[in-house]
Amino acid sequence: MFKIEMKHDKRVLIEAVRDVVESLPHREQMVIDLKYGISGGEHSESECAHLLGITRQRVNQIHRSAINLLMRKPKMQKVKKIMREYGSI
Repeated sequence: MFKIEMKHDKRVLIEAVRDVVESLPHREQMVIDLKYGISGGEHSESECAHLLGITRQRVNQIHRSAINLLMRKPKMQKVKKIMREYGSI
């Protein structure tokens, strides 16, 4: 039973994160998605740069911008609430 609840909780958290990321501008979405593996495997900064056809430094700039935008999104409160309720999932 506990494993089923954990899987459900993790799915809820993943969906909440996806919802917030989808509210970002396209290039920020792409970098966050690639770096954190939201739609698949995680990629290094170099791999992201190669896949997007930009420099590693530009990936880093976009990543920082995306994180700053995410932290200001009202939807991020839902993610924070889920993480507080369930702790580390």
